[in-house]
Amino acid sequence: MGGIDRTLVPAPILDDHPALVDLWWRAWDLAAAHVVERDDLPVPRYLDEGFDPDRLWIWDSALMVQFARWAPDALPAADTLELLHQVALEGASCPLRIQHPDNPPLLAWAELELLRTTGDLERVERILECRWPQRWFEAMAQPRRWRRPRWAAVPTTAGRRHGGYVWSGVASGMDDTPRGGGFPRRILWFDLLAQQALAATSIAQLHLALGDEQEHALWEARADALRTTCNALHWDDVDGCYHDVRSRPPHEPVRVLTPATFWPLLAGACSPERAERLAQLAADPDRLGGDRPFPSVDRSHHAFHADGRYWRGSVWVPLAHVATTALRRAGHVELAADLALRVVEHQRRTLDAVEPHTLWEAYSPSADEPATGKHGWPRASTVRPDFCGWSALGPISMLLEHVIGIHEVDAVARRVRWHRRPGAGRHGVKGLRVGDLRLDLESDGRLVTLRSSGRCTLELDGATYDVPAGVTQLRPR
Repeated sequence: MGGIDRTLVPAPILDDHPALVDLWWRAWDLAAAHVVERDDLPVPRYLDEGFDPDRLWIWDSALMVQFARWAPDALPAADTLELLHQVALEGASCPLRIQHPDNPPLLAWAELELLRTTGDLERVERILECRWPQRWFEAMAQPRRWRRPRWAAVPTTAGRRHGGYVWSGVASGMDDTPRGGGFPRRILWFDLLAQQALAATSIAQLHLALGDEQEHALWEARADALRTTCNALHWDDVDGCYHDVRSRPPHEPVRVLTPATFWPLLAGACSPERAERLAQLAADPDRLGGDRPFPSVDRSHHAFHADGRYWRGSVWVPLAHVATTALRRAGHVELAADLALRVVEHQRRTLDAVEPHTLWEAYSPSADEPATGKHGWPRASTVRPDFCGWSALGPISMLLEHVIGIHEVDAVARRVRWHRRPGAGRHGVKGLRVGDLRLDLESDGRLVTLRSSGRCTLELDGATYDVPAGVTQLRPR
């Protein structure tokens, strides 16, 4: 297996967790092995999710961009998004099929995060002129109707109904989830509504990056309306989380707690008080916390399986990434970092303990091993190995963004926000890409050393510094 070109990838500094640095490079090498090059596609290459070579999956692709964006010259993040846009929206000829036309609508969010790393405003101008992010949003906002686009492998199940959104477990990505109590098409799904809000606010931010305040205001108003609906329809004050509700009035809650409850938090829907209640659930070892946090079903629920059983208890790294990112942005920085470290350590221990020594599609919520598969699969079968794929979100995105603490980069503004971990040893990153800049950031707990190829702004532990090109040393209080 060919490895990643390390000259194109940022290098972590993490003296107190050297094994996680090894896992970082292992994840990048596995991701590089999933780059597919073909001459019969509208793009030269794309990232394969590791599930089915004849299919494209919308949410897998959008989630893979969340880690690939940190090295966009090494992995085809933009081309992966371009492929989906061209096939689904422009009718480009392609031998591959998009599996679910109503997979989670995460492409606008992926485009925004990619812009923050690359600063490629020309791409943003082009995709907004083509109305690709807007058209994905509008397709999901239609009243539900059964249809199968020619480019899709299965019909759509999503759409608006009774003031909310209907969907299905498979299309949502949470295939055999117990949400809905066995009747998933008879509920309104709060995560789809929240993901639409996330898409709308992402589109607003893309317009703002181009200086279009009018379109920014329009899309932010749409996001606000969706957030308001999400809180009014789906927040359950008894359990302190978001629940699906019965599709018909009076919309009684269907109380099945899963990590999907953090999607509204990521979309900016939560008050500080509601964010605090979600944080309590994430920290509770009997609910969604513990040494192996974010099981796909609340540990106290009767549908939870200690061996995973696919979406009946397994730890799925993409939802852990969503949850920790949402908690961090809501101000629960230390909790997010602690939970992220537990997730990545779980992946590392499993890689060391289980053959093949690799990343897995999902993980057991109670042991250092891969999760078991769906009910009906061969007895004791496990999920897929070499899943790189979204499982690289742990060793790459969660490690860099939470454990090392690179909370945000903004290539357009040439700004980096870094929150150092209290009590950590030497940590940081070398070769961080921020548009056309390259930065080294290193802290020994007291002295911070920066090497930058150009002038930028550093927000360090809440203080702001103007950093010139060259070497800068800081002694923050």
